[in-house]
Amino acid sequence: MATTQIAPQVQETSTPKRRLSTLDIVMLVGAAVETLVAVGGQVASGRIIPPEMGFAVVGLISVIVVATGWRWNALVPLVLLSLIGIGGLANGFPEYAAVRPADYVPFSSIILQYAAILMVDVAAVVKLTRRQAPTMPAWLAQGIGVLAGLVLGALLIGAAAQPVSGGGATAKETVHLTPLAFAPDTVSVHTGDSLTVMDDSPTPHILANGTWTDGNKPAPGVEPGAPTISNVELNNNSVKIGPFPTAGVYHIYCTVHPGMSLTVVVQ
Repeated sequence: MATTQIAPQVQETSTPKRRLSTLDIVMLVGAAVETLVAVGGQVASGRIIPPEMGFAVVGLISVIVVATGWRWNALVPLVLLSLIGIGGLANGFPEYAAVRPADYVPFSSIILQYAAILMVDVAAVVKLTRRQAPTMPAWLAQGIGVLAGLVLGALLIGAAAQPVSGGGATAKETVHLTPLAFAPDTVSVHTGDSLTVMDDSPTPHILANGTWTDGNKPAPGVEPGAPTISNVELNNNSVKIGPFPTAGVYHIYCTVHPGMSLTVVVQ
């Protein structure tokens, strides 16, 4: 009698999809916020800012790696965001912007970026050090809530610190230089007065007669009656420009920072 052999059935197993843990989602949101703020700051200022480009690139890489759900995905944002954050502190710009809420774009950008970096770093450390399932501990959820409240409060303070626009030039004889702009960028002085330009940021500037066009192209030139300003270097110091002997409207620009122009109205 012939016997029929039945081959054993092999049960196919599918590889389970990697799911993002709660800590992964925290890192993903934080890195996304850091990236969007870095890009938004450049859009708001209308120019490419190299340090912000670094923040944007690092944030985007972190988003992509965290989204993969890889077991060690926390290492990448922890290392990259920590390095870019520390590097920013080394050049002094974050400290400068964080204490000047009236300069709202850099102030709000720094507050949001460093809050996001802190959130990502803490979540990454928790994930890498927890042996059990990488769930978010209660204290971290509470800490994120407190951090969000502090950020919101800082942004409200910055909004309240904005000067009320009177629709014309600001009557003053001192102009401050932020890393990327004159503050204010339009001033009025009396005939015969001089203008004090103070660089109280850690960023060097070179001033000259002229302005930047709408397309961020330099347009050097000395208007009739304007004092000659030729490659005046400032680096955390101040200079006097003038006097302005003739009534009129004059322009000064920083030759190394596209879009950084000052209008001086002499009355």
